[in-house]
Amino acid sequence: MLAELPAGVLDEWYEYYRLEPWGDDWERSAVNASTVANEIRAIASAFSGGKFQPIEVDHLVPYRTDEQQQEQTEAAMAALDAMTGI
Repeated sequence: MLAELPAGVLDEWYEYYRLEPWGDDWERSAVNASTVANEIRAIASAFSGGKFQPIEVDHLVPYRTDEQQQEQTEAAMAALDAMTGI
């Protein structure tokens, strides 16, 4: 793969990932879903006079906790750092 890529492409991908990480679709979808659900629940609780309790993003991601996410991010960054030394 490295023989086929121009010299700066891997560096560009590395820098782009640091700015805008890709993948992790569950997390992105959970943020969108919890935002919409919390807006609907806030409006409904305002009309009914009930107490509003927001839905946490982690409730919508079936397999991830904050610690696991941090570990995965650190492992991905370490792998990218190791690749730049090639």
